[in-house]
Amino acid sequence: MKKIPLAAHESIVAVTCEPAMGPGWSNTPTWVHIVDHATGTYRKECIQPTERTPALHELYGIGVAVHQALIAAVPTTKARKKREAQS
Repeated sequence: MKKIPLAAHESIVAVTCEPAMGPGWSNTPTWVHIVDHATGTYRKECIQPTERTPALHELYGIGVAVHQALIAAVPTTKARKKREAQS
């Protein structure tokens, strides 16, 4: 079990479950988002699957579903790519 060190003015503001995969690999990290309220700085820590608490193991699937739903719920606009000059 990994313990996240927090400074006196820091607190966890979010925890996200974000699976990632590519050709021949996959990972299911848990990201811990931390803010130092004295300085306004932000950092994040990664908890690997082997470092999770039993509660994080139980909640991971729910966290992934919520994470994906929240991302899909955010309205965005994306800039178009510029066309390359034709030769």
